[in-house]
Amino acid sequence: MRDHDGLAMLAGAGRINMLHDALSAEIHGCLAALTAAMDQGMSHIILESDSTILVQALQSSVFSSCCVLIREAKFLISMNFVHVDVVYAPRSCNSCAHELARVGLSWDPDQSHEWTDPLPKFVYSWVTRDSSEPVRRQ
Repeated sequence: MRDHDGLAMLAGAGRINMLHDALSAEIHGCLAALTAAMDQGMSHIILESDSTILVQALQSSVFSSCCVLIREAKFLISMNFVHVDVVYAPRSCNSCAHELARVGLSWDPDQSHEWTDPLPKFVYSWVTRDSSEPVRRQ
């Protein structure tokens, strides 16, 4: 999570015991991010994902009944935020999220951790790398 200046202020990682596919993992990550933003008292957020399916699902009413977790995310958005932009971000622009996911995979099932400012140095290095690399559109 970054503040309005793009500075990293919160990060998390975890391992979910039973996932059926990559989209399920993306949705769980989205719900964790929404909950963290709510806990921080944020009302205007930009939610980025490299999953075009998740982005389309959150932007559209077509997907609203196909998945309980997507409905939950839409409910959290509608009830807790003044404004939410859901945008697609290519994987190349957010390697930090994938590094955090890799960390979570090494843990025991259903173990998770959230870090607040000051973040561990390894998280700062991943965020800095993302910020310094040129944007590559897919």
